[in-house]
Amino acid sequence: MKRHSRLLVVCVALLSTMKPVCADTIYFTNKGTGSIWSFTWTPSTSGTVTPTLVASGIQSPSGMAVGSDGNLYVTETGSNKAGAITRINPSDRVASRVVDLPGTNPAGIAFLPGGGNMIVSSLEPSDDAQGTVLFSISGWSGTSASAAPYSSYALTGGAAVATTSAGTLFVSNNPGYNGDVLSFTSGTAAPATLIASGSAVNQTAAPTGLLVDGSTLYSLSITDARVMKTDLSLLTTGSLTTLAPYSYPSTLASLSDGRLLVGTANYSGQFFVVNPLDGNSTSFFVSGFPQVGGIVAVPEPAALSLTVIGLASVGWLVRRRHSSFSR
Repeated sequence: MKRHSRLLVVCVALLSTMKPVCADTIYFTNKGTGSIWSFTWTPSTSGTVTPTLVASGIQSPSGMAVGSDGNLYVTETGSNKAGAITRINPSDRVASRVVDLPGTNPAGIAFLPGGGNMIVSSLEPSDDAQGTVLFSISGWSGTSASAAPYSSYALTGGAAVATTSAGTLFVSNNPGYNGDVLSFTSGTAAPATLIASGSAVNQTAAPTGLLVDGSTLYSLSITDARVMKTDLSLLTTGSLTTLAPYSYPSTLASLSDGRLLVGTANYSGQFFVVNPLDGNSTSFFVSGFPQVGGIVAVPEPAALSLTVIGLASVGWLVRRRHSSFSR
């Protein structure tokens, strides 16, 4: 019996030292070739990664987000500002049109909490009388989606959008080589300036990607290659890190190990992995020289699988030991 107990202690100790391997499936849009690609990321990813084609024939795909139905939703711009939203099933890779947004150049995309409406931003005011930049899209998970203005406030161009669990909406108001980050508490409220345009450490130059993680908003300042960090509880902003010159960071996502993945728009296929605590970063490349417009990181169930395998191993050893005592 003592040997039995010692065996259990050893098995549990071994299991406790096993560390789950973080892994994410990364989807990204390639604006230059009108396609969606994927690859698997782990903390050991380095060098050059070869991606897998998910969908093609999409007109200048830009922003991308995952809906509560598990599908990918992509902002698409055709010729003559014939904007649209496209749904892609990541399992069978079938693409279908969700809604047309004529007269727009859609870029940012996010979802209001609780399976609410999809919010889409256009890079420039549409041709309607209101000059709409932000759209609220209902029925997006079905076959009869419809779009309406989210706000009548005269934005000059929405490069990206993000939402909090409480429903606050953030917009990269980016008309070119300047711009600011605005926040909305509702579609009827006037926006507040969260991050002002400028070159100081607490200001942004041409804001692009946005990401909300708890009470923190991360944003990208594309012209000076900075990653910004805003404490939403204190409403304070500072520069987290500065990436390589001329990398043109365009979009970002949260990885399963807590770090940030930043995509670039300079046709190099370079991705940066940034530690949100100290700003330290590493990088790797994706072959094909994509111009990355949007990225999504979907965690793989590696940690769960490891736990199940470990527990199953302990059970097998215990049963085997118990059988030896019975004989």
